[in-house]
Amino acid sequence: MNQPTDFVTLVSNDGYEFKILRLAACIAGTIKKALDPMSGFRENTQNRVDLPTINGVVLEKVCEYLYYNQKHAASKDVSDMDIPPELCLELLIAADYLDDMISAISPILGSMPGQTATDTARASTSTTLNKKEDYVTSTPS
Repeated sequence: MNQPTDFVTLVSNDGYEFKILRLAACIAGTIKKALDPMSGFRENTQNRVDLPTINGVVLEKVCEYLYYNQKHAASKDVSDMDIPPELCLELLIAADYLDDMISAISPILGSMPGQTATDTARASTSTTLNKKEDYVTSTPS
């Protein structure tokens, strides 16, 4: 088993790997939770986070943002990052997943030894989507 290092590898769903500083990666709530030694997730000891819902192009921009955010954390009046319009929707979806998903569901599900953060996220998603009250039906007027 590896020990946590200063760098972690983020892996996209199409196999691209991005090695970035752990401190920068932990700006994203999901990654921070996955790498937390108290979480019990394998990502912490493997120094690797697989992101099965994010492709390489989007993950590259996410990594760029994480470094941008880290660099300008103490600054005021920081200009916006340059984001191509064709990536906006995918980046919004990735940002939602990376910031909220694990931190929102972890207290509810807990973590099982040897389980990955991705396993926990998938379990929550399938549980949530199977609840009848989550479906909204309407009839035309």
